[in-house]
Amino acid sequence: MMIACLALIFMRMGRTSSCEVTQKNFEKEAENIKRGMVQRARITKPLHDWDNSFEKLIELHQKSQDPERLKNRGGQLLRDERARKALKHQLVKQEKQILEISETNKGNDRFIVNGKNLEEYFAAKWEDLDRIHSSFINNRKMKRKK
Repeated sequence: MMIACLALIFMRMGRTSSCEVTQKNFEKEAENIKRGMVQRARITKPLHDWDNSFEKLIELHQKSQDPERLKNRGGQLLRDERARKALKHQLVKQEKQILEISETNKGNDRFIVNGKNLEEYFAAKWEDLDRIHSSFINNRKMKRKK
């Protein structure tokens, strides 16, 4: 729509040749943007899946720290432990795939997530999980001392 409006303005001004050049430039830029979006979709979809899986892992981890889980469990502890183990394996696998895709696009601009490159982003997420785990352990130790 924008291209048509600009073309109409240039035609009224009597600059049909510059209008055509401008229109071609806009079309080239639109194609470049489309190609970039397709390339980034190869990373963004798996990254979104990785984030969802990581959130599930955090939920399972927090659930495992609840002392009420020991009552009326009916095999739930084992199912949660298996799910947590499978998620960790899946996350490592997805992380490697995402980094491989990122490496193939290394010649292009780098992929940034929350102001960090992918390696730093993954490392920060795993550190957050470790921090959650260590805070739970510290809280449990403090309760025992009381």
